[in-house]
This record gives sequence, structure tokens and C-alpha cells, in this order.
Amino acid sequence: MNPGELDTLVTIQRATEARAANGSVIKTWADLAQVWASFEPISGREAVMAQQLQAVVSLKATIRYGSGVTVKDRIVNGSITYEVTRVADSGTRHSWQELWLTEAKL
Repeated sequence: MNPGELDTLVTIQRATEARAANGSVIKTWADLAQVWASFEPISGREAVMAQQLQAVVSLKATIRYGSGVTVKDRIVNGSITYEVTRVADSGTRHSWQELWLTEAKL
């Protein structure tokens, strides 16, 4: 991978839990890091869910190794949020991480 191909600045977010005033647990997202990424489409499909046609988008993002991304995190690219479904190290000496993403249903 050529580092010049990392052309999109994204935000990695990690889920955190906070307590509301009434004691209930609220899941919130905190920014973990901003990193440069390269996106590659893997597939796109349409499915009928709840009697509505919905598009499901799958992507692969490549980032530099060392950000600590897990499948519990999510990636935000502008107004689009992606769930991380798989993380794999690649390159010599683990220089890159490949993240398989699906568009999050918010």
C-alpha cells in the first residue's frame, strides 16, 4: 500500500457507558482517534427488511497499524457511520490494518 492512497480523514469511535440521572445505563460514543484511510468497495446488495427495500453497503478500509481498532468500534466518515465487522493486520511487520465495514443503521 502506498501511503499516498490514504486520502480520507476518518474518526474512530469507541462505545462507552454513562449513567443517567435516574441510574439507567446509556451507551455513548467517544472519539478515539482521527486517522487517514483508504476505502475500497467490497459489495453492495439490496434486501427487503420490514417490507422496505434497504441497501447494505460493505467496504474495506485500510489504515496505518497502531490505532487499536476492534470490532466493538465504529468509523465515522463525514455524515456516514460504519460498523467494524472484522480487523486484520497486513503488510510487512504489521504496517497496515484492514477494516471490513458495513454502514451502521442509526
